[in-house]
Amino acid sequence: MIQANNKGKIIRIGVVGLGYVGFTTALAFTSRGFEVICFDRDGSKVDSLNQGSSPYFEKGTDNLLDSAIVANLVVGVSSIGELVGRSDVTFICVGTPSSHDGKVDLDQVKTVSRELGVAIRSKRSYHHFIVKSTVPPGTTAGSVRDMLEVHSGKKYGVDFGLAMCPEFMKQGSALEDTFEPDRLVFGTVHEPTKQLLLSLYDDYDSPKLFVSPKTAEMIKYVSNSFLATKISFANEMANLCEMNGADVDLVFQGVGLDSRINPTFFRAGIGYGGSCFLKDVRGIINIADADGLDLKILKAVDEVNNTQYLRLIEILEEYGPLKSKTIALLGLAFKPETDDVRESRSLLVARRLLDRGAELRVYDPKAMDNFRKALGLTEDEMEKVHHSNSAVDALGGADAALLLTEWDEFNNLTERDFVENMNRPILIDGRRMFAQRFFHELEYRTIGAHKSTKYTEG
Repeated sequence: MIQANNKGKIIRIGVVGLGYVGFTTALAFTSRGFEVICFDRDGSKVDSLNQGSSPYFEKGTDNLLDSAIVANLVVGVSSIGELVGRSDVTFICVGTPSSHDGKVDLDQVKTVSRELGVAIRSKRSYHHFIVKSTVPPGTTAGSVRDMLEVHSGKKYGVDFGLAMCPEFMKQGSALEDTFEPDRLVFGTVHEPTKQLLLSLYDDYDSPKLFVSPKTAEMIKYVSNSFLATKISFANEMANLCEMNGADVDLVFQGVGLDSRINPTFFRAGIGYGGSCFLKDVRGIINIADADGLDLKILKAVDEVNNTQYLRLIEILEEYGPLKSKTIALLGLAFKPETDDVRESRSLLVARRLLDRGAELRVYDPKAMDNFRKALGLTEDEMEKVHHSNSAVDALGGADAALLLTEWDEFNNLTERDFVENMNRPILIDGRRMFAQRFFHELEYRTIGAHKSTKYTEG
């Protein structure tokens, strides 16, 4: 059934940007009966969508896309003008990457806002714009609104509405988080847009918070910064536990029993990657620096994360020089259930090992192609990196194995897989995936536990 608002008017949704956020947002709306029109500057993503092929690996998207196409609820178009002409509300979901100095790059947001302004110039009906891209406080009500007004010749609140609605989805569980979000934050002071958003999300039971656009923008940055802080704090405590013979998982189990402390997200390991935490932490630091405010805690969070992966290399080097050694890397995506390698710790680990003269055997269930492209190997280095077709294949002849991404399929690896295939059976677990197993012949090391610690079945 095609969705309509409480007055019976059919609402057609436009999505600009077919990255992880835009693509997932589009499919979530089609699953609830909304017609969705999509546009992306990369025509191959539009073609992929129209052919029923997901532009990214994300759990559950293939089935939803198939259903949406069969029901004629989704289509990709070749211009922003066509998208605006066929929709009532446009979600802006373009990228906001970090520049080399940590400043948020708003070029895509500004370009799209300008083109959307041109697109509504000749449109007679009222149009709403919803910013979902992560942008610094003041962007939605500032440059986005200004661009729309200047290039359309129209006025906010009279001819078009505007809101900022941050997304809180996690790659690997993006659809899950979209269907059952912890909260919905709507940044708007405009009543018609507020009512539209209530119509679009009226069947959600999640808490709905209406705030100003600036507050909504800040909520996104603060949320990601706090989660990043928990990870870096956990990693510092993991390193301390390792030196003192304690087990970090048990430490945080005990800490988490305090009702004042949320036990989730104390993830000790080799640090966070991906497209959100790194750029958002650096983005908010840059915003504060511009205001003359020194965010000491977040600068420390970023510093801890930048160096945490080196602990894995330090442990590995306890077993001898790396030159001419063969190292297996298990997991390349920045987290499981995605093929995204942006800012993945695997890239840093691989580069450090190659620089030390090691040869690599690498495997990931989904991210092999993206890893190969992102690593940027020279011709000589290409001969030193073997892209394996399975985890067991990656272990073949290896002098040590590093677990970098906790894919569920790695749980199927047995001690015999390591002992029988490796030249020297050493596993260094950067994600504590096997921390509750007991090994007899495999030399097992992990972040956050002393090397003499014996593990029992969990």
